[in-house]
Amino acid sequence: MLRLNSSLQGSVTLLLWWAGTLLFILPQEALGQCVTPDRPRTPGDWPSSAERWEQLRQEATCWRLAAGVLTSSSIAQLRDSPDAWDQNGWGYSARAASHLGGSVVYLGTEHAVSALLQTRIRRYQPIKDGGFFHRAGHALRAGVTVRARGGGRIPDVPQASGVLVASLARSQWERGRPRPEQAGIAVATTLGFEAVRHVLIEFLR
Repeated sequence: MLRLNSSLQGSVTLLLWWAGTLLFILPQEALGQCVTPDRPRTPGDWPSSAERWEQLRQEATCWRLAAGVLTSSSIAQLRDSPDAWDQNGWGYSARAASHLGGSVVYLGTEHAVSALLQTRIRRYQPIKDGGFFHRAGHALRAGVTVRARGGGRIPDVPQASGVLVASLARSQWERGRPRPEQAGIAVATTLGFEAVRHVLIEFLR
């Protein structure tokens, strides 16, 4: 397969990364609603098991998941990661299957831990009022915490668990061994990205 020179490869990788990021920032109304908005709830009114299953089904079949898999596997193909897989059609198929499997593990783990801890799955809604620092602080907090049943916020353990398990699973089937240090970096990076993404949503939507 034709290999890109390092400069062009870096440019294409960056372009794909930004394209994938925009998919999760632009208004859902402009790109198609994926998940039915959660209705307003009181502290004692919590999602039922049926509602949680429906939310998981919607996320698992949403076009954004497929777009994210294609973007991330394309970046992995350009970076030749893992290098044990060739940069040809078979290698791309393997990378796409790996990223799809990781996404499925992530979603399943996140929703399972959320149900166990009785928290909401992250669904950030911009507040659109108050000063800049108030809105930015709200968005940053929402990126690393999640609403608990009592009404308060706790660290976003469901998302962190999903990223951790998915990262360990992918490193196992891609490289033959789990890489805890890489999984820890993935958790920190994901939570940081979520915080920044929420700030962008707050001010761009």
